[in-house]
Amino acid sequence: MSTMAYRPTRRPAFGRNLLLAAAGCVSFAGGHAQSSAVHPEFEVVSVKPAPVPVNGVSSRESVDKGLLTYTNFTLRRLISNAYGVTEGQIVGPAWISDNLYHVHARLPAGARGSDVPAMLQGMLAARFQLVVERVKKKTPVYVLVIAKGGHKMKPAVNDDSGYGGGIRRIDGRGITMATLAKLLSSRVTDRPVVDSTGLRGRFAFTLEWAQEPDDPSVYIAVQEQLGLKLDPRRMLTEVITVRHAERNPTEN
Repeated sequence: MSTMAYRPTRRPAFGRNLLLAAAGCVSFAGGHAQSSAVHPEFEVVSVKPAPVPVNGVSSRESVDKGLLTYTNFTLRRLISNAYGVTEGQIVGPAWISDNLYHVHARLPAGARGSDVPAMLQGMLAARFQLVVERVKKKTPVYVLVIAKGGHKMKPAVNDDSGYGGGIRRIDGRGITMATLAKLLSSRVTDRPVVDSTGLRGRFAFTLEWAQEPDDPSVYIAVQEQLGLKLDPRRMLTEVITVRHAERNPTEN
């Protein structure tokens, strides 16, 4: 179990390193020790509370020419992207699922997609004063697998990447199966979704479902429209508990 509080890129002094080592205070993120590592940062980042939506919430994520945009994202969803977990693996106060934010962040030259989670962790710590605790627990999950008859996923045909949709619709553009699993977990299921399809690359798709008795549920829609299946199981997964966060992010 470790409590994660992001620190600036400045490395601690040698004497403080000795104190941290003696106390065994080494935090881990993504399997790499972070006690003395230099964290990548966004060049510029804007975080603003979003207006209260009038006709439902439509969330979008996109990357275009080095500009990363999150539209109508809750803090829970931002934490999900930052730490590589589904929203069902995050425990915290109710408001982290209610308050909406717009985020615009400029990636530094030469940045890779794998750098974004660490940049997000730093931004959340700096702007929301976020502190989290990470532990492993055996919990109920859905495992996303290929259904009988094979999958119906179509490879993306260009470099466009992101997703949108509405309350009961997901439009995916160049997203991975891991991202699809996170979207299903955050929008429509009551537990984390773990990708076990084995499908690599990025895909484009549209998934629509409804909750009315005569229309297909998301579980049926996933199978009929995508050729995938949500299989209920129990697995050891990471659980992230929010120990502290501010509702109002600091100014840009």
